[in-house]
Amino acid sequence: MKAASARVGAAFRVEIQTVLRPLLPPGSRYVHLAPPNHVNPGDSAIWLGERRCFKDLGVRSVAASHVRRYWRDEVEALGRRDILLAGGGNFGDLWPDVQAFRERVISDFPDRRIVQLPQSIHFRERSNLERARRIIETHPDFTLLVRDRRSLDIAREAFDVPVVLAPDMALYLGSIARPTSPRIDLLWLAREDIEARDRPELASPSSVERLDWMEDRDHERPRGLRMGAAFRLDRRLGFLMQRSPRLARRAARARTAAARRLAVERMVRGCTFLSRGRVVITDRLHGHILSMLMGIPHVCLDNSYGKVSSFVETWTSSVPIVHLAQNADDALARANDLLLAGP
Repeated sequence: MKAASARVGAAFRVEIQTVLRPLLPPGSRYVHLAPPNHVNPGDSAIWLGERRCFKDLGVRSVAASHVRRYWRDEVEALGRRDILLAGGGNFGDLWPDVQAFRERVISDFPDRRIVQLPQSIHFRERSNLERARRIIETHPDFTLLVRDRRSLDIAREAFDVPVVLAPDMALYLGSIARPTSPRIDLLWLAREDIEARDRPELASPSSVERLDWMEDRDHERPRGLRMGAAFRLDRRLGFLMQRSPRLARRAARARTAAARRLAVERMVRGCTFLSRGRVVITDRLHGHILSMLMGIPHVCLDNSYGKVSSFVETWTSSVPIVHLAQNADDALARANDLLLAGP
C-alpha cells in the first residue's frame, strides 16, 4: 500500500505541475493570501502543498492577510506582486466570511493578476452567485481553478473568466508516512458542521471510534508553536507590515515561516488522528486525501452538496484503497469487508 500511495502521489504532482506551470512561470512573484488560521488539518495540508509546489516551480511568494484580518495596505506594502488565493472548499455562500474576503481582494486589486487556486464551488442562493459573478467578471485578469467536474460545470456556466480543472493542492504533498500504528479497527471521521449530510444516527460497534477532528488540543503540543502565541505573533507582524513598508518584506518572510510551522503541526495532528484506524470512514475530503497518501484503506461518504463524491469520481475512483459509499449503512458494510480482507 505504501508503494501504491507513493505512485499515486507522484502522478498527482506531475498533473498539478502540468496545470500550474503555464499560469505561474519561474521567477514570478506573488502574495499568497489567506494562510489557514483555524484548526482544520485539511486546509493546512492544502496550504503546505501549495507552498511546496511554488518552490518546485520556482515561484517566489510570501504569505499575507488571513480571512478575518485582511488589510489592503499590508498587501500594498509588499510591492508590485500578483496575488494567489488559497485553495479549498469555500468558494460560495456556505462559508460567507471566506467568500466576502475573496470578493474584497478581487475588488481591491483590479491592477493585479489574481489566480484562485483549486476550489470546490457551491452556492445556495442565486443572488450570491450573481454578486460573485459581477465582481469576478469586472476584474481584467482573474483565473479560477476548480478541483472537481461538478465545480467545473458550475464555473463555466456562471463566470466568463478562464476556468481550469486541477487536483486539490494537498495531493502535491505526495506519499506521507503514517505517524502511528493503528490502534483500533475502524475510525469514522464524521463532519459536524454546515457541510454534514443529513443521515440517521447509527449504533456504532464498540470497535468503531466516530468523531470529528475539529479540535485543537493546545496543551497536547508542548514543543509546538501554540495557537495563542501564533496568533499574537501573526498580528504583530501584520501591524509591522502596515506601519513600516521598509520592513514589510522581512516581516512577511517571518510570518510565512510561522504559518508554515503551525500548518505542519495541524496536518501532522490530522494524520495522527487518521492513523489510529486500520480502516477509515470519512465524509471529509481531506480525510480521504490524507488517508490515500498514507496508504490507509478507507470509505468515502458524501458531504451535504456532493463535493466528496464529485472529487473522487474526477480523480481518485481508480485507486484500490479508495471506496465510495452511498450512505452510512453501506459505508459501514464496506469498511467491515476491508477489515476482513486484511492488509
